[in-house]
Parts: sequence; structure tokens; C-alpha cells
Amino acid sequence: MDRASETRSADLAATLRAIAVEHGFTLDGAQQRALHSLQRLHEDLANAPPAWLQRLVRRRPVRGIYLWGAVGRGKSFLMDEFFRVAPIARKQRVHFHRFMQSIHHRLRDLQGQEDPLRVIAADGDISLPLLASKMNEFLYRTTPGNKYATFFFARLDGERRQLRYVNAGHNPPLLVRVGSTPDGGPDLHELTVGGSVVGMLPGLTYEEATIDLRTGDVLLAFTDGVTEAHNPDDEEFGDERLRDLARQVSHLSAGEIAACVSSALKDWIRDAEQFDDLTFVVMKVR
Repeated sequence: MDRASETRSADLAATLRAIAVEHGFTLDGAQQRALHSLQRLHEDLANAPPAWLQRLVRRRPVRGIYLWGAVGRGKSFLMDEFFRVAPIARKQRVHFHRFMQSIHHRLRDLQGQEDPLRVIAADGDISLPLLASKMNEFLYRTTPGNKYATFFFARLDGERRQLRYVNAGHNPPLLVRVGSTPDGGPDLHELTVGGSVVGMLPGLTYEEATIDLRTGDVLLAFTDGVTEAHNPDDEEFGDERLRDLARQVSHLSAGEIAACVSSALKDWIRDAEQFDDLTFVVMKVR
């Protein structure tokens, strides 16, 4: 736990005790144990990476707590104050029974859908700018000051045929649109909207962009190892060579495009030793 988290956790316990004294009562043993559990939960939330990153790094998800007690035991008092200081940007205070009622109402509305719970869960998905901000804060807290990362994350909505993305200092993926130039050739766009690299500075904010996809659109996302791949003469493959290649092969299927990029890189590299990964992803809209 970092120093800021320790301060926030201490503030939580101290604030609750001070408010209790102000209202003329002291916390008994059961309430002290509840406070201890809430403090542990507060620390876990403050230090937790985004949910999807927890799966990647195999971190156990934050475990909640369930408080049970008779009427007048102070449960609402403890939860109200915990909610006020909980280190989460998007949060909602709702009674468990009302929460379950809302889930049941949504299930009724979604009758006939194959997996209604997945739809309900998606309603609470974190926004892409907030996801990037959380990733930035997590890496800032957990890595040395001279370390950072680039980050590109996109969500594809097949029904709306839209792509939403945020780019945090990563090599801009290429979107190639066939037949969209005056001469009928492919037009190329770089997906640059987002913000700075993650992990260097705290408190950064990000933007997202939405693209309306068309039939034939090609998305090529890649790591810097692709454009920095060098041949035996120590020349880099380069951004312009990759852009030209993307335009030339954009009429092919996604699998054929991937094969062409892979073949071009192999021909370029030959037997030269590489010092980074060569990773790319190809998507084509049907």
C-alpha cells in the first residue's frame, strides 16, 4: 500500500470515530470489527487495478463485505460515511433489496434475449477515458518513476457497427477505407485520440473517439516492434512502409492481410536479430 492509501485509510477510521463521538456514542466491539473490515475494503479498492487488468495479472478481485445486524445498530451510519470516502469515481449508494429489484425489472425487460445478465453487466461497463485514467493511476502507484507504458483499448459494437477507442501514447493503429479517396483508392486514418502515456504522471485525463464502421474497413493495430524491426543493414521497417503496405493489401481478407504483413516483415528482417516483439492485429468489417 502506498503512502497516499495509508493516509486515506487512516482518515476513514479517524473520521468515523470522530463522527461517532460528535453524536454522543462510542463504537462497540461489533462496530469496531465492522470498521476494521470497511478499512480493509477501502485499502483494497484504493490499490486495485481495473477489473480487466486483474484478470491479466491474475490479481484476486476485491472482495466485498456483508453487514448484518438489528435495526439501530449503526449499519447505515457506517455505510454512509464509507460511501462518501470510497476511492471510486463511479459509485452508487443503494439498498441491497432495491438493487435486486432493479435487476429483476431489467431481466423482465430483456425476456427472450439469449444472455440478459451479460447485457445488464455491460450497462455498468467503465468508460474508456476512465479506464485509461485508472490504468495510469495504477501504474503510477506500482511502478518506478522512470517507467511508463503505452495503451490502446477499443470496444467494438457489432450491432451499431461502431468502434470506440482510447489511445494513451501508443503507436496509432491504422484504419484503411477502400474507395474513399477521389480516385477510388484506399484512404488511411490514424487512431490518435486519447492522451499521454500511462504511469508517468498522476491525475491525467483522457478522451475517447467513436468511428462509424463501413463494409470493407480494415483496422491494423501493432506494437512498436513492428515499425522498429530492422534488417541486416540496421534500417527500420518504419511507419511509412507499413502504411503503404496497409493500403496495398486492404482489398484482401483479414487473414490474407495478416499473412502479407508477416511475410513483408520476414523478408525485411531476414537473419537480423530483433530486440522487441512483433505483434499486430488485423480486423476487417464485412
